Amino acid sequence: MDFIRMKKVLAGVSVAAISLTQVGTAFAAYSDVPSGVWFEDAVQAFLDAGYLDASQPRFRPSDPANRAEFVKLVVELNGGILSTPPAVPSFDDAAPGAWYYGYFEEAGKEGWVRGDNNCYGSHPCYARPGANINRAEAAALIVRSFGLAATGDAPQFVDNPSGQWYTDTMQVAADHCVLQGDDATGRVRPGDNMNRAEMVVMLYRVDQGLTYGVDCGGNVGGEAMIVDATATSETTVEVEFNVTLDAASAEDVATYTVMNGVEIPVSSADMAGTQAVELTLGSPLIAGEEYTVTVEGLLAADGTVIDDSITFLGYTAFVQGDGILELSLSASNPVGDTVPQGAVGVVLLSVDLTASCDDTVLIENLTVLHEGFGDEADITGLYAAINGARVTRKRTIDSEDQTADLRFASPLVLDPCETVTIDIVADFSTSLTASSEHNLVVELPSDIF
Repeated sequence: MDFIRMKKVLAGVSVAAISLTQVGTAFAAYSDVPSGVWFEDAVQAFLDAGYLDASQPRFRPSDPANRAEFVKLVVELNGGILSTPPAVPSFDDAAPGAWYYGYFEEAGKEGWVRGDNNCYGSHPCYARPGANINRAEAAALIVRSFGLAATGDAPQFVDNPSGQWYTDTMQVAADHCVLQGDDATGRVRPGDNMNRAEMVVMLYRVDQGLTYGVDCGGNVGGEAMIVDATATSETTVEVEFNVTLDAASAEDVATYTVMNGVEIPVSSADMAGTQAVELTLGSPLIAGEEYTVTVEGLLAADGTVIDDSITFLGYTAFVQGDGILELSLSASNPVGDTVPQGAVGVVLLSVDLTASCDDTVLIENLTVLHEGFGDEADITGLYAAINGARVTRKRTIDSEDQTADLRFASPLVLDPCETVTIDIVADFSTSLTASSEHNLVVELPSDIF
């Protein structure tokens, strides 16, 4: 199929907005989750989101995780129980009176929990809610429920042999940093039961939309480096790093050199999120030619000095076709909500993108406008997601024009007559202003290209 860029004409573009009121919420810390422990961030995030019981004095991190606890968190992270549980249970060991009944019914309906020997839809069928869950079972449930796909980036674990029912699933989980192996041995222990600390950390990782080689593995956590460079137009290049950058250093043009036999002047450098910089060049790139961007003396936020280089190809414009894109408010768009401080994965806006029936439409970028009586700093990042999977890089809201440019990791292709629903998802600061309001808007036809 030839990829055809959409026309600069959009039919039926709707301005979509959603308002949320933030409230300051404080939860008492569990007595057995000390400050700085490796699972603290995951526990705190799940407490803030209301997934864990804040009224309990202890978290019990070393206790074995059972299947009911795990399924509950999986369902909550995917939006909670969205349909009324049936009167007749699908699983013979998950009765209607049990606290976990609705969660197992939701997970069964979605195809995430299938029961022993894939028995869902027949009887007897057992889901074993009180049983421990091992790491292979957890990985399989995560991959199914979050729609994770293999990238092949993560190396195979030494204790994940080929030919087992869980082999591919464990590697897919590793591709998304859900499984990272033990620090000392690098083993993943597929048959070992998980404890509660491991459970929340695995689910916290998948909720962040991580990628091996960018967020974990390789040089992540070691040498600060460039992880990607992409020409976004004839005169702009986006350079992404694996660490948070010092803003003043990142916007110093003297830090960068772009070469293709001769040096291409860098006119300006602007932060495009906490770990990315957009370079504006003084002369256009040649389509398909190979270039090298080099950074010398760039400072990370922690003071680390970054000296690195990476190659990229000059921008190639797609051929404009006859396709017309219609954008409208999705039926699933939220109408309003109240969220706590530190909430992550909050859908603020859902839109339907529909391609006309006469041509393919290709989308590279979506710009959203922030409105409402709230500081943009309350939102630590925005990204687009399709069916729960993140499809753009996370971006902050520009304090001057109140916009965030969400560039798709790979162009979104809509076949003729196809409709795709895109969620605009926000992560909120743990120190956001109480009682503020935030709206997101797709305002103009030029906000999508």
